[in-house]
Amino acid sequence: MGRQGRTPGLLGLVAALALLAGCASPRVTVRVPPRLDLGQHGVVGLVEVRSAATAPLPGATTDQLLHAIQSAQPGVAVLELGPEDALLRAVGRDRMDREAIRALGEQLGVDVLLVGQLDVAEIRPKLRLGESLTSIHARAEMRATLSARLLHTASGVTLWTNRSAARADVARVSVSSLSRPDIRASDPEAARETLVHELVHEVTADFRPTWVTR
Repeated sequence: MGRQGRTPGLLGLVAALALLAGCASPRVTVRVPPRLDLGQHGVVGLVEVRSAATAPLPGATTDQLLHAIQSAQPGVAVLELGPEDALLRAVGRDRMDREAIRALGEQLGVDVLLVGQLDVAEIRPKLRLGESLTSIHARAEMRATLSARLLHTASGVTLWTNRSAARADVARVSVSSLSRPDIRASDPEAARETLVHELVHEVTADFRPTWVTR
């Protein structure tokens, strides 16, 4: 009886589990629209990113920003406007205030302006002693930040803003009495390019759709 008596109960358990599995809602992956739909704002005037860094970094950052926008939202109308200083001179202003924003919108026929500021910190060495005082670790680090704003030309108000930060090692040295020295170095220009890529990717996150599983 032991085996025969357990069989109906086992079959009932299997049937119940199958019923529950059939009733459970399947999990699906859905697309979440970007937080900022640039297409709703008309023609975007892209101002060259301002920076105290030497050329070609500001222009390269602007190019990557344009690429990120059109990759995230194909079809968005973007007009490249050039350096901010030249634009301000053209409308007789010395800073990007409300009057300048509205004047640029009227003169250039753009509905919003996308402006950015890139700040690159000087390469600074850092030194650290090991806990046992038998080793020395040094590295040179480059840091940068990128801020961006979307300005409404009809009213002069700020519609959106975001900021990103990144850092990269340019050189690293480890010296220990217990092992051979470890020296690593990278091209500063390559480090800057990596920083710019990371900064632009992060600052334009609101332009990209995301996917969630529910």
